[in-house]
Amino acid sequence: MALQRINTGYGALRLDGNLTVVSTTANVYLGNVTYPLGSIFASNVNTSGNITASGNIASTSTAYTQIASGNTAQRPAGGVLGMIRYNSTISSYEGFGAGSAWSSLGGVKSVDGYAYITAEASAGAGDDVLRFYSGSTGSSLQVMWASGGNISVLPTTAATSTTTGALQVAGGASVAGNLYIGGSAGNAIVATGNITVTGNILPTANVTYDLGTSELRWRDLFLSGTTINLGGTTISAPAGGALAVSTGNIVAASSQASTSTTTGALVVRGGAGIAGAVYNGGVHISSGNIVAASGTASTNATTGALVVAGGVGISGNVFTGGWIIPTSNVSQNLGSTTSWWNIFYGKSTQAQYADLAENYLADRPYPAGTVVEFGGDKEVTISAPETTRVAGVVSSNPAHLMNGALQGPNVVPVALQGRVPCQVVGPVAKGDLMVSAGFGFAKTNNHPQPGQVIGKALEEVTGQNKAIIEVVVGRV
Repeated sequence: MALQRINTGYGALRLDGNLTVVSTTANVYLGNVTYPLGSIFASNVNTSGNITASGNIASTSTAYTQIASGNTAQRPAGGVLGMIRYNSTISSYEGFGAGSAWSSLGGVKSVDGYAYITAEASAGAGDDVLRFYSGSTGSSLQVMWASGGNISVLPTTAATSTTTGALQVAGGASVAGNLYIGGSAGNAIVATGNITVTGNILPTANVTYDLGTSELRWRDLFLSGTTINLGGTTISAPAGGALAVSTGNIVAASSQASTSTTTGALVVRGGAGIAGAVYNGGVHISSGNIVAASGTASTNATTGALVVAGGVGISGNVFTGGWIIPTSNVSQNLGSTTSWWNIFYGKSTQAQYADLAENYLADRPYPAGTVVEFGGDKEVTISAPETTRVAGVVSSNPAHLMNGALQGPNVVPVALQGRVPCQVVGPVAKGDLMVSAGFGFAKTNNHPQPGQVIGKALEEVTGQNKAIIEVVVGRV
């Protein structure tokens, strides 16, 4: 039956045969079809155009509903959201949706088609192996597969931390069977936490593998057993905390010199009990004290009854019946800038230098011989003319320095007593009282006010010349 145009309004069109639309541009437009108010009854409806329905299309057939089918190249040029078809190229149903693109309707697949999961090698292959593909590299790449026999992670990304590598587990991992690790560059297992083992740890070959390296070493080794076997020699720890070596020697092979009680090739923090003889380069000690019975006097570092070529570490007191003399004059120290002796008990001392000084914080660096006064941003500053706040003269080599531990950006030793080089402006006569001339210099004033006197001159300066002379500080 051919129809040019039928407008049924709200009525019904009932056909006992086929409704064939011949025109290639004609469309069948249907509104909401609600049975039994208005229905279309037909055996077949064939059209080469579009069927557009403003309502729902429902089928009560128990056989099938066939949709459009074609390859990838036959997709509509302009897709519309909601279109579905069967793609014979990829053997999968697809729809035009999110991202305005065609994507698979079967299984898990990204819109661009790079990332997906398959359940067999190809349609109908029946191997039933899950294969996982990733598209993060810009193309499809198989990254994992899972079968009844195993699960394989295929990327070869190296692990350098707990958040790198081909397989990363954020929580714990339990393995009931054996675990084989290949590793690379000698690092098979790298763990930032604990590794707990309930069985033995055995190498696959004898005398082949190490625990640690010369650069990467284990810290502490805790053993509940009583022995360690090292190449046939047994080291044991019997009751009481002692350490015993069954055979062979204990050799301190290092040539490290001793500079304190905690340095040297062999350091013993407690006492040493030795049942046999002790040989030390010619000194034979069988028991008791070490006594150098020779009466040879010591006149230098290589003579005397006892000569030690290296350092000596002594944790106890040292008693001497003679002098302690350095090998050369003004060359050795007692203590250092970081290791000080505590209290000195003695009858008298003698020093090469001539003044008693004390460290103060200055507002800037000042050279030796500068007259300073109390004031400024810190403790002392350069002196003003005729100042009554005079502190003293910056010393170059004090015989005794007090407040030696003072630290700061500008620490200056200020001479308080004794003779010290001082910047002066002439004329100066020997014995003159010296007061501040300003700018760090001193000058003569034999009628000073209280608090102005620096000291007395030991040398003379003619005219109004500037010079550095010795002044006895603290003499008024």
